[in-house]
Amino acid sequence: MNKAIAKFFLISILMFSFVSLRADGPDAKEKLKIELGKQKLYGGKFKAALKIFQEVLANHPDDGNVLFYVGLTYYQLKEYDQAQNTLEKASNAKETNKETFYYLGLIYQSNGKFDEAIQSFTSFKTKITEKENLTEYFIDNYLSQLNNAKEMVTRPVDVKIENMGNHVNSTYDDKSPCVSADGLLMVFTSRSEEHTSELQSRLHLVCRLLLEKK
Repeated sequence: MNKAIAKFFLISILMFSFVSLRADGPDAKEKLKIELGKQKLYGGKFKAALKIFQEVLANHPDDGNVLFYVGLTYYQLKEYDQAQNTLEKASNAKETNKETFYYLGLIYQSNGKFDEAIQSFTSFKTKITEKENLTEYFIDNYLSQLNNAKEMVTRPVDVKIENMGNHVNSTYDDKSPCVSADGLLMVFTSRSEEHTSELQSRLHLVCRLLLEKK
């Protein structure tokens, strides 16, 4: 009987130690898996990376760092709803990668959630140390855009969308139009098989149409 009790306590202690280890975070083997997942992620193999991160997350559902990489991978896969949900969980974890707030800011901004985006970008900005380069994230630019957007929403402007017709549009892909600051010139990319001279003629026509509208 005493041997049975001793065996029971030994098993209990071992189980408790195992649970405690899992609660503390990924072990050495899992950390290697995370590094492998990061290699896949930065190598553009997003689905393979997601599978690896999710395997680790299954054992550590509240680990902020693992949640971040799962969310970042969803973001790269353009699965933005999943990315937002996962990154929000990461942001509420005890510890997480500071870029969690950066990517949340990008998602919120694209969804028109200006206040949430401002809060996320500001949180990220406060976590950047002096040794790190904040300018590469363009945080001040994003904050400026968001504040401008909030102001512009309070003063909506009527916009008329007008098709410029077959003289400009073709059966091919015509994309990314850019209008000059003075409104006199529009340049766009085209997959048209027409000769360069014919494309130039179309551009000249666009310029003339814009001048006539002025």
